[in-house]
Amino acid sequence: MFWDLFPMIRLPLARKDFERLRGIRHPAYKYELVRGETILTPRPNPARAVLDLASWSKRKDRPRRLFGEDSVLIRPLGEGDWKLLPTLLETAHSFEPPFSLLSETKRSKAAKDLIEFLRTGGEGVLMDRASAVAVDGDSRKALVGAVIVTKIPRRKYFWEERRQAPAGGAKARSKKDAWIPHLTWALVHAWEQRHGIGTRLLGHAVGALAKAGHKHLTSTFLIGNATAMSWHWRNGFELVGRPSML
Repeated sequence: MFWDLFPMIRLPLARKDFERLRGIRHPAYKYELVRGETILTPRPNPARAVLDLASWSKRKDRPRRLFGEDSVLIRPLGEGDWKLLPTLLETAHSFEPPFSLLSETKRSKAAKDLIEFLRTGGEGVLMDRASAVAVDGDSRKALVGAVIVTKIPRRKYFWEERRQAPAGGAKARSKKDAWIPHLTWALVHAWEQRHGIGTRLLGHAVGALAKAGHKHLTSTFLIGNATAMSWHWRNGFELVGRPSML
């Protein structure tokens, strides 16, 4: 559903103005000049990344103490949090496409639809022990962050394996290996970003998954979202090159 939110954009720009867009084009769009009109057609591309849980836990460059650590509490995702997640999603992505390109009404509806799709299993089976929220330490109610981990089919994420796997390879996998943990949403309120809340939430997920016997955590993010890309790299995620690495 997320990938369908990008709107087509039409701008009345002359060729000289169209040429000026070369240095600021967003990777999620195809830019065309047609009869004096600039048309931006959605072409969002996801990047897939994998985190090795063991290596993340051993990293020495992770900050041991994060800014505002005492003012934010991390707790498991509760049933009452679902009604608060749409607002958190909307604010967390308010400065990034596609949400930054939508009207307030459409942005609010999109956030509600995405969370409902998630809650009803559209993004996979919820891994509740690995999912958590960050709440304001004073009120203990206001959500400032959340991490939602779901279990998805391995073949859906590592689609290359269907072509590259040797005969009988896919059938040889155990039922446990056929499903993989996926970081479906990592959200931090726009006013609270860059304070380490996302990293603390990720730490909760890593600990819960490692305790359950998992070795890796997969994730997906939009190419062109600099904030998401830098957060993944900073926390040790690596782009999926060869799916056989798992």
